[in-house]
Amino acid sequence: MAEFYAWAVTGVVTEYMTWSNTNGERNASSLAKGGASTRRDSQATQMHEFILRGNDGRTTEVYFSSSELAFRDGHKVTAVWAAREGSSHGMCVLVENHTTDTTVRLLENLALIQPKASFFKIAGYGLLATIPAALAIMMWLLIPENIDGISENLRLGGIALAITVMFAVATLISKLIWNYLHREDEDKIWQVVSNAIRGR
Repeated sequence: MAEFYAWAVTGVVTEYMTWSNTNGERNASSLAKGGASTRRDSQATQMHEFILRGNDGRTTEVYFSSSELAFRDGHKVTAVWAAREGSSHGMCVLVENHTTDTTVRLLENLALIQPKASFFKIAGYGLLATIPAALAIMMWLLIPENIDGISENLRLGGIALAITVMFAVATLISKLIWNYLHREDEDKIWQVVSNAIRGR
């Protein structure tokens, strides 16, 4: 459905900070530099922020949330960002700590770069799919012998029920197709991420 690109940066962690976050703000009591957070809260999100210094001396700021990784200053890390084609910035979607030999995919960030489908958008596709069938019913009703002996109320009720059922089925099918395309997008993202890691 969409096209994506990715880029990777490998370097040494400096100025590392981590904190537990339950309300979107830093908690000063849990801020730790160069080590693990002093606060452990199973319901809190573990936030990480550090500067990644590459071999060429260039630095990149890395910021993400994950409870699966731990860092210290001096660790060797690869971070990978991905973005939709045409976008000027991306999201960090994968972090690999070479020192501890651990890798995590940041699925929450992955969702941020994928196309969004609201209920109204999916329902709109369902409505578009229903229109041809509704027109076919109307054309069928224009043939006099098809409606002989059928009361007007029954006829209108049958039409309304048929269109409602067709709309529901078409909307469900649109949702299933969207989910399939969404998984295709995920595969595309991980492919460009893999290419970025190999080419770093």
